Amino acid sequence: MLAGLGCIGGSALATTTAPTSFQVNLQIVANCVINSTNALNFPNSGVLVGTNVTSTTTVNVQCTDTTPYTIGLDAGANGTITTRKMLTTVTDGTAVVNYQLCQDALCNTNWDNASSQKGGTGNGQSQQYTIYGLIPPQNTPAPGTYVDTVNVTVTY
Repeated sequence: MLAGLGCIGGSALATTTAPTSFQVNLQIVANCVINSTNALNFPNSGVLVGTNVTSTTTVNVQCTDTTPYTIGLDAGANGTITTRKMLTTVTDGTAVVNYQLCQDALCNTNWDNASSQKGGTGNGQSQQYTIYGLIPPQNTPAPGTYVDTVNVTVTY
Protein backbone atom coordinates (compact mmCIF):
# COMPACT_ATOMS: atom_id res chain seq x y z
CA MET A 1 0.00 0.00 0.00
CA LEU A 2 2.76 2.44 0.62
CA ALA A 3 4.48 1.84 -2.70
CA GLY A 4 2.33 4.27 -4.67
CA LEU A 5 2.73 7.26 -2.37
CA GLY A 6 6.10 8.27 -3.76
CA CYS A 7 4.56 9.66 -6.96
CA ILE A 8 1.81 11.76 -5.47
CA GLY A 9 3.82 14.97 -5.00
CA GLY A 10 4.80 15.38 -8.63
CA SER A 11 8.08 16.88 -9.80
CA ALA A 12 9.86 19.57 -7.76
CA LEU A 13 9.71 23.16 -9.08
CA ALA A 14 13.03 24.84 -9.96
CA THR A 15 13.93 27.97 -7.91
CA THR A 16 15.64 30.95 -9.48
CA THR A 17 17.30 33.90 -7.73
CA ALA A 18 18.04 37.39 -8.90
CA PRO A 19 21.11 38.52 -6.96
CA THR A 20 21.49 42.16 -6.09
CA SER A 21 23.47 44.20 -3.58
CA PHE A 22 23.28 47.41 -1.61
CA GLN A 23 25.87 49.73 -0.14
CA VAL A 24 26.32 50.40 3.58
CA ASN A 25 27.61 53.86 4.52
CA LEU A 26 28.61 55.74 7.65
CA GLN A 27 30.35 59.08 7.86
CA ILE A 28 32.25 59.75 11.07
CA VAL A 29 32.45 63.43 11.91
CA ALA A 30 34.70 65.12 14.43
CA ASN A 31 32.97 65.05 17.80
CA CYS A 32 33.77 65.36 21.49
CA VAL A 33 31.74 64.67 24.61
CA ILE A 34 32.39 65.26 28.28
CA ASN A 35 31.86 61.82 29.79
CA SER A 36 32.05 62.93 33.40
CA THR A 37 33.02 65.66 35.80
CA ASN A 38 33.41 65.31 39.53
CA ALA A 39 32.94 67.83 42.32
CA LEU A 40 36.07 69.52 43.64
CA ASN A 41 35.78 69.00 47.40
CA PHE A 42 38.31 70.85 49.50
CA PRO A 43 38.91 69.32 52.93
CA ASN A 44 37.16 70.85 55.93
CA SER A 45 39.28 73.76 57.10
CA GLY A 46 39.46 76.13 60.04
CA VAL A 47 41.65 79.16 59.73
CA LEU A 48 42.75 79.88 56.14
CA VAL A 49 45.64 82.16 57.09
CA GLY A 50 49.13 80.72 56.74
CA THR A 51 48.88 77.75 54.40
CA ASN A 52 47.40 76.65 51.09
CA VAL A 53 44.44 74.27 51.03
CA THR A 54 44.54 71.96 48.00
CA SER A 55 42.39 69.34 46.35
CA THR A 56 41.89 67.75 42.93
CA THR A 57 39.10 66.55 40.70
CA THR A 58 38.90 65.09 37.21
CA VAL A 59 37.13 65.64 33.93
CA ASN A 60 36.85 62.86 31.33
CA VAL A 61 36.65 63.81 27.65
CA GLN A 62 36.13 61.49 24.69
CA CYS A 63 36.78 62.65 21.13
CA THR A 64 36.85 60.90 17.80
CA ASP A 65 40.25 59.61 16.77
CA THR A 66 42.66 62.31 15.52
CA THR A 67 40.35 65.18 16.58
CA PRO A 68 42.29 67.99 18.32
CA TYR A 69 40.48 69.59 21.25
CA THR A 70 40.89 71.95 24.20
CA ILE A 71 39.18 71.97 27.58
CA GLY A 72 38.29 75.34 29.07
CA LEU A 73 37.05 76.28 32.55
CA ASP A 74 35.09 79.48 33.02
CA ALA A 75 35.43 81.93 35.93
CA GLY A 76 32.63 80.30 37.88
CA ALA A 77 29.47 82.07 38.94
CA ASN A 78 31.11 84.57 41.27
CA GLY A 79 34.65 85.53 40.37
CA THR A 80 37.18 86.03 37.65
CA ILE A 81 39.49 83.60 35.90
CA THR A 82 42.38 84.50 38.18
CA THR A 83 40.36 84.81 41.41
CA ARG A 84 37.40 82.49 41.52
CA LYS A 85 35.09 82.86 44.52
CA MET A 86 32.99 80.46 46.57
CA LEU A 87 30.04 82.11 48.33
CA THR A 88 27.96 81.07 51.30
CA THR A 89 24.39 81.84 52.21
CA VAL A 90 24.89 81.06 55.90
CA THR A 91 25.63 84.68 56.77
CA ASP A 92 24.41 87.53 54.61
CA GLY A 93 25.48 85.89 51.34
CA THR A 94 28.53 88.10 50.94
CA ALA A 95 31.14 85.95 52.71
CA VAL A 96 33.61 84.56 50.16
CA VAL A 97 36.52 82.18 49.88
CA ASN A 98 38.90 82.88 47.00
CA TYR A 99 40.33 79.91 45.10
CA GLN A 100 42.17 78.99 41.91
CA LEU A 101 41.88 76.18 39.37
CA CYS A 102 45.17 75.08 37.84
CA GLN A 103 46.69 72.71 35.32
CA ASP A 104 49.49 71.52 37.64
CA ALA A 105 49.87 70.56 41.30
CA LEU A 106 51.95 73.63 42.16
CA CYS A 107 49.38 75.92 40.52
CA ASN A 108 51.96 77.46 38.21
CA THR A 109 49.50 77.48 35.29
CA ASN A 110 45.99 78.83 35.76
CA TRP A 111 43.22 76.95 33.90
CA ASP A 112 40.85 79.22 32.02
CA ASN A 113 38.68 79.18 28.93
CA ALA A 114 40.85 81.37 26.72
CA SER A 115 44.65 81.45 26.68
CA SER A 116 45.38 78.75 29.29
CA GLN A 117 43.40 75.73 28.22
CA LYS A 118 44.40 72.11 28.35
CA GLY A 119 43.71 69.49 25.73
CA GLY A 120 45.05 67.02 23.28
CA THR A 121 44.09 64.84 20.35
CA GLY A 122 41.25 62.36 20.55
CA ASN A 123 41.94 58.65 20.30
CA GLY A 124 38.34 57.43 20.43
CA GLN A 125 38.67 56.57 24.13
CA SER A 126 37.82 58.55 27.24
CA GLN A 127 40.80 60.65 28.36
CA GLN A 128 41.07 61.88 31.95
CA TYR A 129 42.42 65.27 33.02
CA THR A 130 43.17 66.37 36.57
CA ILE A 131 42.05 69.80 37.76
CA TYR A 132 44.07 71.12 40.70
CA GLY A 133 42.30 73.38 43.18
CA LEU A 134 44.07 75.79 45.51
CA ILE A 135 42.72 78.03 48.26
CA PRO A 136 45.53 80.51 49.02
CA PRO A 137 46.02 81.95 52.52
CA GLN A 138 43.38 84.62 53.20
CA ASN A 139 41.24 86.04 55.96
CA THR A 140 38.88 83.35 57.18
CA PRO A 141 35.18 84.14 56.77
CA ALA A 142 32.36 82.88 58.99
CA PRO A 143 31.79 79.12 59.30
CA GLY A 144 29.54 77.65 56.65
CA THR A 145 29.49 75.80 53.35
CA TYR A 146 31.00 77.73 50.47
CA VAL A 147 30.14 76.84 46.87
CA ASP A 148 30.68 77.88 43.28
CA THR A 149 29.74 76.39 39.91
CA VAL A 150 32.34 76.21 37.12
CA ASN A 151 31.37 75.41 33.53
CA VAL A 152 33.57 73.09 31.47
CA THR A 153 33.72 73.55 27.69
CA VAL A 154 35.35 71.27 25.13
CA THR A 155 36.22 72.97 21.86
CA TYR A 156 37.13 70.88 18.82
